[in-house]
Amino acid sequence: MTSMNTTNSTVQTENVSLYQRIIDLEQALAIQSQIVAQQERMLQRTQDLLAASLVITYSREATGEYATIFISDNVTEIFGYKPHEFITDVRFWASHIHPDDLSRVFADLHDLFTQGKFSHEYRFLHQDGTYRWVHDQLRLIRDAAGQPVEIVGSWQDITACKQTEAELRTFKALIENASDGIGIADPHGTILYANPAYQSMVGYGADLIGMSGFDLIVTEDQPVAAAALSTLAAQRAVTLDLWFQRKDGSTFPVATSMFTQATTDGQQVVGFVRDISEQRQREDELRLFQALVENAPDGIVIGNMEGKYVYANPAMQSMCGYGTDLIGMNGFEVLDEDPHVVESAFQRLRERGSVNFITTYRRANGSTFPIDTISYIINTTNGESRVITFVRDISEQQKMEAERLALQQQIIDAQRHSLRELSTPLIPISTTTVVMPLIGAIDTTRAQQILETLLEGVAAYQAETAIIDITGVQVVDTQVANALIRAAKAVRLLGARVLLTGIKPQIAQTLVHLGVSLDGIQTYSSLQSGVRTAIQQDRAA
Repeated sequence: MTSMNTTNSTVQTENVSLYQRIIDLEQALAIQSQIVAQQERMLQRTQDLLAASLVITYSREATGEYATIFISDNVTEIFGYKPHEFITDVRFWASHIHPDDLSRVFADLHDLFTQGKFSHEYRFLHQDGTYRWVHDQLRLIRDAAGQPVEIVGSWQDITACKQTEAELRTFKALIENASDGIGIADPHGTILYANPAYQSMVGYGADLIGMSGFDLIVTEDQPVAAAALSTLAAQRAVTLDLWFQRKDGSTFPVATSMFTQATTDGQQVVGFVRDISEQRQREDELRLFQALVENAPDGIVIGNMEGKYVYANPAMQSMCGYGTDLIGMNGFEVLDEDPHVVESAFQRLRERGSVNFITTYRRANGSTFPIDTISYIINTTNGESRVITFVRDISEQQKMEAERLALQQQIIDAQRHSLRELSTPLIPISTTTVVMPLIGAIDTTRAQQILETLLEGVAAYQAETAIIDITGVQVVDTQVANALIRAAKAVRLLGARVLLTGIKPQIAQTLVHLGVSLDGIQTYSSLQSGVRTAIQQDRAA
């Protein structure tokens, strides 16, 4: 009985112990289940964090093709590939690196094995076919023996940063090489940045940084600049013209444009400065030429190649009587000229680039007046051709020319009459005798003058004797001889006789040689003998 009790007691004890162990096991299992659940939750949270992250994490083998062992799920969202594509294809990562970057990327891995960590940038092919820039941060994992076993790292898509950097480089190059001055100042006007053009423009170089922008402005314009700066906050931008002073003391005009921008350090003022010295000079020259054209006494018009007037100065508007209505009219319409003549002149203009043309204009009231024009073709900056024509009213000039020609003709006629009297003088030496001394050569015209003067003189003086003295005639030919014979015959028809004096031996020989008959003409060797004979005949009568 005692032995049975002992046995029962032992069984009870063992049952209690077994029950306790079961409880302990259940508690241990519960705790382990909690740990597993907690680990699963932590793993899921880690995966969620990795998926939400902009950084892709991965691990790769440290040998061979560096096959991918693990890569976070966010690779799908960032690069469009499934994680298993990296894991199942040992060359997937390498085959998607840009060909121009591949050799460099693998060469860079040498530094990883010597340094233990490394980072580099390269282009990786996106699933959409475009390459994206990535920043790859790597770390080498070694075993207890120091042998490489795994590479862990992270990827980050930096394409946007690269684009921003490229844009910044572009904008910096534009600013650094701009021909206009570009500066940045704080709200008080202290210059924080000035591009090379700005530094050179004012002659301060890099010393411009830190100066006050007001020190560059002439004293008279500083209040204007200060007022403009104070309005920037409200207007956001302002433009004005100022006078600047260089380091050497010389001044020059500038056109400035300012606006504000917000930065992490507060508001800044960005200014653009352009030296407008040449522009002002061109404007002054333009105003000068405009004044010259507007006040020119001659008409000046500008037209296109079709003849339409686009400008006419006041002199031209007044000259034609159309006023401002002349602008827009076609120049061919106000010409009183044969269209063929006008077209010919315009063709010469197109071929030569300039033409001088005298024609007639028709005024608004229908009257016409002569003009002298000279036209030129010029090409404008936009590639169009313009015809500039200078027009001068030559009505008064032609009137004066006609008067000059009339006066000139009167002078010519008077001179001709004087020369006629000098070349064929008729001198009365008595109431019945006249003498005509001849000098020089005798041509057909002069022979006719001799005949006319001699006949008019004999008739006017009612002379009975006409003495023609040829002492001054060096050459006597058939023409001269015939002229003398005609004169003698004509005088005899008036009832007078002719005495020919001044017959020299060589002239007598020439007359004989020519076979000239001087019948009815008394000849003498000298004028004295001829005059003496005429006086004696008068006395005998």
